[in-house]
Amino acid sequence: MDNKKTKKHNVWLIKKAGLLASAILAVSFPLMVSGVVYVPQLLKAKDNPTVYYVADNGFKIAIPSAKIFLSYKFKWGNIKTVSQTELNSHPDALYIKLAGSSQVYRLEGMAKRLVTAEAAQSLKLDSRSAVALNKTHFNFYQNGPDVTAHEIGFVLQGMAGNLESGSEGAECYPDPGSGGEDGCIIYQAMEKNDVTICEGIASQNWKGICYSAFVPEAGDPLINCRKLTDAAAKSDCAEKIAVRKKDQQLCSLASSFGRRLICLSNVAIASKNPNACNILFNQDSQVKDTCNFSYALVNKDSSFCGKISDQNFKTNCLNNFLPNQQISQ
Repeated sequence: MDNKKTKKHNVWLIKKAGLLASAILAVSFPLMVSGVVYVPQLLKAKDNPTVYYVADNGFKIAIPSAKIFLSYKFKWGNIKTVSQTELNSHPDALYIKLAGSSQVYRLEGMAKRLVTAEAAQSLKLDSRSAVALNKTHFNFYQNGPDVTAHEIGFVLQGMAGNLESGSEGAECYPDPGSGGEDGCIIYQAMEKNDVTICEGIASQNWKGICYSAFVPEAGDPLINCRKLTDAAAKSDCAEKIAVRKKDQQLCSLASSFGRRLICLSNVAIASKNPNACNILFNQDSQVKDTCNFSYALVNKDSSFCGKISDQNFKTNCLNNFLPNQQISQ
């Protein structure tokens, strides 16, 4: 009998080891690293009363009570009911922080665990990948033990040993929050640097995420995105590559005129073009506010916070440029 133990790795931990970072972290979900930012929104599934806040980095987090919902000055009428599939397309937040703070906590059930500076460095974790919560929501979670570099090092060391041996016996544990089995296929594609493995993904959304991690060195950079049959997935795939290459011409696959403008704007943000938000001339104030918020954080220019019309959004933007002890509420 083979005594060799099979290692089961949660796909998020694999991602933190750097194997999936460019596929899911910097490409799939619009963290500040990629320059693509989601419009924050409130979502719920049709047959489930739980309301989720989808942050500007694309991750969602449940709002646990009406008190916390109202503490954000959210309006009930702004909650959008979507299909479970669409809701699942936004991964659950794994990391949180107090708005205005750079300290990141890992969320585990009802507990939050501070990620030490050494552990964050080992994980190559950027504080902007965490969902920023107000004080009421942040304090809802109990404090757990710190996430230390020793703990992370132990995980990464075991994974490295597996990979050095050709990943023999390694197994990706399907995490529903990161695509389940599809997320594991993305991991395999990235590990082997083989875009053809993406073909095994059933979901158009996750297949697009996989495709967007691979940009051909020559020829049509959107050749893989064009294979997608779902217009929204194709548009999203193209937008991510456009931002990575800082090429506005690649926004041509946008699913609508509005999405094309947003794509052009995101490319301009990534290119540090101060006129990026002027592209959104015919969009509503929320989209324009999000653009200015994105430009401010991506390019570390607080002057763009002043262009935001919504006062709460403006305060949230400015909080990112204040010392921790000066957080506005």
